[in-house]
Amino acid sequence: MSMAPIIKRPLVVVVASAGCLLSLASPAAASGTGAITGTVTNNAASPAALANICAELDNATTGSFLQSVATDASGHYTLLGVGSGSYKVKFTDCSQKGYLTQYYKNAASLAAASSVVVPAGGTTTGIDAKMVLGGKITGTVKSHAGTALANMCVAADSGPGAVTASAYTNSSGGYVVRGLPTGSYKVDFYDCADTDYVEQYYSNQVSYGSGNPVSVTNGNVTASIDASLFLGGKIAGTVTNNAASPAPLGGMCVSAMTTSGSFVAGTTTPANGQYSIRGLPVASYKVVFGDCGKGGYVSQYYNNKATLANANPVSVAKATTTTDVNAKLVPAGKISGTVTNNAAAPLGKICVDAIDPGTGTVISNANTNSSGQYAIGGLAAGTYTIEFIDCGGAGYVAEYYKNQSTLAAANPVSVSSGVTSTAINAKLAHS
Repeated sequence: MSMAPIIKRPLVVVVASAGCLLSLASPAAASGTGAITGTVTNNAASPAALANICAELDNATTGSFLQSVATDASGHYTLLGVGSGSYKVKFTDCSQKGYLTQYYKNAASLAAASSVVVPAGGTTTGIDAKMVLGGKITGTVKSHAGTALANMCVAADSGPGAVTASAYTNSSGGYVVRGLPTGSYKVDFYDCADTDYVEQYYSNQVSYGSGNPVSVTNGNVTASIDASLFLGGKIAGTVTNNAASPAPLGGMCVSAMTTSGSFVAGTTTPANGQYSIRGLPVASYKVVFGDCGKGGYVSQYYNNKATLANANPVSVAKATTTTDVNAKLVPAGKISGTVTNNAAAPLGKICVDAIDPGTGTVISNANTNSSGQYAIGGLAAGTYTIEFIDCGGAGYVAEYYKNQSTLAAANPVSVSSGVTSTAINAKLAHS
């Protein structure tokens, strides 16, 4: 079982130095002698020039970045060293005032953008833009005790996990999320200060699905989108091996799961084997331990259980640490071998599954390399059925060990703790 530590989403921000006019260009983009010029303003009835708007030259087909330059105080820009060809020009607010990104000519996407053609050695002029000021969401984030919380992350999500824009709270707990197109958002508050406050959605909801939508209109401010965060609980313990004198295990993954098996948060043990999963909402959890998919130890649930269903629940309370949630991991067995065709040529891209013969469930698997070799790790002591499947689409017929066509007829393979069962080979016939 592969597990990973929890990672918070990065903020969606644009970092630029005010007034920076230095053009950044790839060597390919700077190899020509052509240029593109234009002026950027706002979209007011009497347009005002906008400084520090980044004009970006992109590949017209792939959208890949070629070069960029910021507008000056008069809103002017010039992209130099442009080779002859067709391009797309994107305008981005490097001043962080909240103007919405657009492509020439007033398009929202690369596909909808008008192409800009540059002749050899020529200058294409009038590639202008009128920028639209997006909407804003503002509010204050405090602890449940009423203390202002700095360095909390606030994200406006247009869909599950889809961050449109975000910001940090200041020392007073205030925040401003800028540059939001007209629409409806779910606002996510989470702890970027690593101080164990529990994530929530507006207004005091536990998930994106239950969050209250927040409406935003271009050029306007949606205010008082506040949050009151609770300190979460912790689960802590130590991970060792199962030797007579247990040794701590570093690099082990520990995850807190819901009782239905959904990942909530996790961490990786340091060299001393001690871990702490922080910022957990009040709930009951199942805790799973493993070696992060390396296959050297058998994954287990607390308290020394093989399955989620049998795992002991671990209760967590606000601002409290539930301690001694420990694990002694058992070295895993392995199965290895080589897969060839009937002419003894090695076969790569063959999927090899270790199956519980009682349930037909795949316990672990691996793919063969270019030499036809494979190794399946992470196996508890026991008996397995091995299946070989052509995942590369080369037309080889699937079979079970040892040269059997069905699961029922397959030869069982015994595995011992910490031991590799070798030479579990196969010769696959072509269809």
